[in-house]
Amino acid sequence: MKYGSLLIAFSLLSTAAQAEDYRVPGKVAEALLYPAQAQLTLRAQVQIAAAGEHTIFITRTRGYIDPRTLQVRGQGDFTLLSARLTQDFVPEAALPSAIKALKDSAEDLRADLESLRAQRDVYGKEEEMLLLNRKVTGENTGLTSTLELQRALDYFRERMLVVKAKQQSLDERIRRAKDLYDATKAQLDQQMGNLKAPAEVIAVQVRTAKPGPVLVLASYLTDQASWSPSYDARGAEGKATINLVLKAQVSQRTGQAWDRVKLQFSSGNPGLGAEKPTLPTLTVGFQEQVPVAIMYRARMAAPSMAGNQEAAPMMAKAQEPMADAAVQTASIDDGGLGLLFTLEQPANVPTSEQDVTTLELRRQDLQAQQRLACAPALDPDVFVVATIRDWGSQNLLPGPVQVFYDGVFTGESFLPASTAQDSLQLSLGRDRKVLVRRQAMPTKESRNFLGGKKIQAYAFETTVVNNRKDAIVLRLEDRIPVSRNAEIEVEAQELSGATPDSEGILRYDIPLAASQTKKQGLRYTIRYPKDKAITVR
Repeated sequence: MKYGSLLIAFSLLSTAAQAEDYRVPGKVAEALLYPAQAQLTLRAQVQIAAAGEHTIFITRTRGYIDPRTLQVRGQGDFTLLSARLTQDFVPEAALPSAIKALKDSAEDLRADLESLRAQRDVYGKEEEMLLLNRKVTGENTGLTSTLELQRALDYFRERMLVVKAKQQSLDERIRRAKDLYDATKAQLDQQMGNLKAPAEVIAVQVRTAKPGPVLVLASYLTDQASWSPSYDARGAEGKATINLVLKAQVSQRTGQAWDRVKLQFSSGNPGLGAEKPTLPTLTVGFQEQVPVAIMYRARMAAPSMAGNQEAAPMMAKAQEPMADAAVQTASIDDGGLGLLFTLEQPANVPTSEQDVTTLELRRQDLQAQQRLACAPALDPDVFVVATIRDWGSQNLLPGPVQVFYDGVFTGESFLPASTAQDSLQLSLGRDRKVLVRRQAMPTKESRNFLGGKKIQAYAFETTVVNNRKDAIVLRLEDRIPVSRNAEIEVEAQELSGATPDSEGILRYDIPLAASQTKKQGLRYTIRYPKDKAITVR
């Protein structure tokens, strides 16, 4: 009977040893970033000490985890049983070394403060004793001579001065020690509060047939990381190419620095869902006659269009971002689910609530034809414009562009998404050596009494000065109004050889030799009923 009891006890102890929990921090090994979220893959490896069923807690994850997207896979001689998300608190034994040092420092400061307060209390008691014995008369002290009385008073005075000086010194030391302790304690409380806030933990249950290493990979979607594309466009005078650099602006707020992580950047959006919509049957029938009163009440109860417009989502503003050196590049997969960029080497991305990490993905030289262009009705400056051909096949994402011309930053622009259009106009900056001035010329208003019409005349003169040392061709754009009303007639008087398109835009290609100046005019009239007013805008 005794041996049976011992055997049962040993069996229970053996079973208890086999069922063991393991806590291991999850290291981000892979990140697939989308424009609004990211799929992270955590790597957690433990050494299982015995066969049996065990729970591995992958700790210190942060931020919202969509439980529907949790996937767990493993490597090793074991069986995955289940995986779940749960809340957890960091135990005292698992505190980081920096917080442990801060805690020890706070304890030492508190002990020093208590020691100073004890010394201050001793000197306070001594002051009380001196004050209780300040009546040093011969009657109650036994002092019989003036000399003895003088000596007692001298002692009282000297000792009281020492006590007061000690008290003042201790009061100042106590104040400084308390300030330092309070500051250290506040810092410790803040960091402990962050740690002891419940964190999402991935609990993975496994079964092993023998001791050995277990590697668990857990992936999920989170909104604490994302990316957006941006570009550097670099051009130079006389070059027939534009160097376009695609960069990824990575926002990473997971609270855990990414160290040598495999990064991928996708233009897709998993939040749109994967379900194909099904078209319902479209039926036709006779319209029922509804009483007017009922129709009126239904319209009053219906939500207004203004309310719907207020609920409409706002378009996100484009962000704007620099680099030139040997950098790694990314491979590109332009599958049907969107563009996918994969960095060739692992990268480091720190975590930050405000800062953004910039990673270069691709450089490419695009064939481009440069020309000078100006629209003086809007801006008198002359711009260097590059026309990039075969634009629709470049597989580029929309994003802000930092423009550099001849190595100088000239401003910011925005790159639209690749479309079926065969070319793109990209402004590279302003040419200060070509001057353009457009000014209105004097005109007069006339009235046609027979037809009951007013005629308003407009006249402009544009002057172009080429201060460069070489000949140029300037594309000048101007305009005349387009009437959308049959009662308003626009008549061109002088167009300097250009023909307006359907929107009234005039385009001139003006050749100018070095140091040459040219002028050209634009005149038109607007005829409209005399009893009405017009606006030209």
